[in-house]
Amino acid sequence: MLACAGGHVNIDNCTDRRAFLATSLATLAALPVTPEALQAPEVPNFLADVPPGATLWGLVVFTGEDPVEMTLAVGKAIKSIRGRFGGQRLVEYSWRNASRSAEQVAIRARAMAGDRELPPAKVQFLSEQNVYVGFGRRSTPDKLNDRVGGYPYEALFVGFIVFES
Repeated sequence: MLACAGGHVNIDNCTDRRAFLATSLATLAALPVTPEALQAPEVPNFLADVPPGATLWGLVVFTGEDPVEMTLAVGKAIKSIRGRFGGQRLVEYSWRNASRSAEQVAIRARAMAGDRELPPAKVQFLSEQNVYVGFGRRSTPDKLNDRVGGYPYEALFVGFIVFES
């Protein structure tokens, strides 16, 4: 507990402000740091709605130099796709909603180097049946020779809702 003359934490009542500051800093340094306090805030999933009987067909495009893992999940069906611009650049994804109600496909991306989540940086709906989502934001180097990959995202998901008869 912080205290000065008279036992109050009021800096105006302190006769020795240096002692107050030293006590305050020592108290803050002694506070326990939990792993939860060090974690970055949760990055939300991007959710794509798939009507009953429809298929979400998509193309995952890796545009950055570093490896990225994109995870697509519906209930217990989880698919992880890994790639990078200098390796596997394009991967097709398809999931058919065989149920009688609309389902959501959760889409996340993370940079494998540094294990950091890539937030959905751009979400654009083209009509109501197609979606374009960019994950992670990349800066464009000034020098042309330093540019590698596609800009401005580390990965993209381009999806289409397909109805079959």
